Parts: sequence; structure tokens; C-alpha cells
Amino acid sequence: MSNKPPTALARTGARTSMAGLVLTALLLGCCSRCKPPMAKPPATVLAVRVPWTMGSSTTLRLGLRASYSERAAVIGRLPAGGLIYVYPRDRALGVNLSTAARPVDVVLLDAQRRVLRVAVSVPPSRSQRVTEAPRLHRYAILLPSKGSQKAGLAVGVQVSFTLPDNAHPQRVLTAVNLHPNRRPSVRVMAEVALTESERTMGLMWRTHLPPGGGMLFRFERSYFISFWMKNTLISLDMIFFNDDFVVTGVVHRAKPKDESASHVGRVNSRYVLEVPAGFARRNGITRGTTVSFSLP
Repeated sequence: MSNKPPTALARTGARTSMAGLVLTALLLGCCSRCKPPMAKPPATVLAVRVPWTMGSSTTLRLGLRASYSERAAVIGRLPAGGLIYVYPRDRALGVNLSTAARPVDVVLLDAQRRVLRVAVSVPPSRSQRVTEAPRLHRYAILLPSKGSQKAGLAVGVQVSFTLPDNAHPQRVLTAVNLHPNRRPSVRVMAEVALTESERTMGLMWRTHLPPGGGMLFRFERSYFISFWMKNTLISLDMIFFNDDFVVTGVVHRAKPKDESASHVGRVNSRYVLEVPAGFARRNGITRGTTVSFSLP
């Protein structure tokens, strides 16, 4: 039994109640701040049909990420159904889960929309990348943990869906013009590799390049650059050039799958243009050749 007067007891109770409210508010605020961010709501939801036995099927409703900015966005907490990534070409680089908030299932599909691999409950990690190289995938589905089993997704299953007209990603191409001394200029329609993941993938696993095609690598700054041919199946010429768009050197006929360093000496470069082997000598491309292009 307290010997405090009633008014003191009332004030104490009020202070206790107020302290409790403040503590509750702080805890709620902390919980809301600690909660992983929800992925940005997808602009388009894609219906993906998964066939089951005896002619039945189920339909997944997945947030569509088809543009570069959508694919680069934070994964966070998956929306209710999951996500589907659509890439502009077959790739072996896999899915980077560094921005996922919790374990997810990753399902890789080829260009015919047949399941190549199912990885269940993959934890988020900066270094975690789910791939199925050397087989190439065109689509990747991300589902809540164990969601692939519930949906009946397994290796060999062929799913079906119809992409909206505005959701067919295009390869980023730019016209690279090379101007050799006393020779006609020559043009290469080059795919563009601007990000670290695009540069890492490069031309790995390609079995051919289209006539007049190539790949242009741009780095964040000019420095000593060396390349290797790991997982690259075709012989290439590598044309290095600097911030002034002047060729600093050429690596001729780099050997497929060669993991030794290829470079043009201790000079700084900002760009590398990879083209089919023999292109540089055939067109007179040497150190000092000027280059012109504009990035899209």
C-alpha cells in the first residue's frame, strides 16, 4: 500500500501511461523501419500458365520486369505473386539476389519457355547469383520460398504466357564508325555493355556474331584494361581506344576459352570493341585509328 497522496499517485500513473505510449510508439517505429522494403509495385502483371498432369494447369500472376530500369530495380520483398524477368537475349549470367529481402525460389527458363533450373529458398547474398551455364536462359521467375513446388515448376516443364507489345526488350545497339588512315571507314553495329554485369557477361557462350556485329564495352574511367576469353566460344579481335576516341592498340585473334590476360600494353583505355577475328587487319585498324559513335 503506497503512502503517497492520491494526487501524487495520479501524476505517477499519468507519467507511467505517457512513458508506455512513448515506448510503444518507438517500438512500432523501429519495427516499421526494420521491415524490409517492398519491391516497387510492377506496372504490368503477367499471367503465366503452368501445365499440370491430366490436362489441368495453374496460373501465376507475376510482376513483369522487362525494361533495363525494371530489371535493375531493388528486389526487396516480393509482391504477392512473384516477379518475372525478361531479357533481350539469351544469357548465362543468372540472377543477382543481392537486393532480395528474404530467401526466394529462382526458376530459369530458356527462349522456348522451358524450365532449365529450379533453385529453392535461395538466401539473399551480394555474391549469390543463380545460373545454369553453359545453358543459356531468357527468362527468370522469382517466387516466395517454396513457391515453385506449390506451382508445380520443375525442370523440363514448359510454361506459356503472352508478352504485351511494349514488353519485348530490345538489344541496345549503337553504330561504331572506325576511320583507318588511307582506308575507307567501316561501321560495326555493336551491342553496348555499360554496367559491370553486362561487361562481365560480354560475349560468353555465343556461338557466332552477326555480320557487321560486335560488342562495345564502356568503362567508368580510363585506365589499364585487360580482358580474358573465359567461356567465350568464338575467336575475337579486341580494339582498345581512349577518351579521345583514338585506338590505343589491337589484340588480334584472341583464342576461345583462353583465360590468360589480353591487353595492348601499359596504356590507358576507356573503351573496348570486340569484333570477329580478322576484322581489324582486314580493315586496316591499327593504333592511331580514330573512332566515332554516340551512345543511345
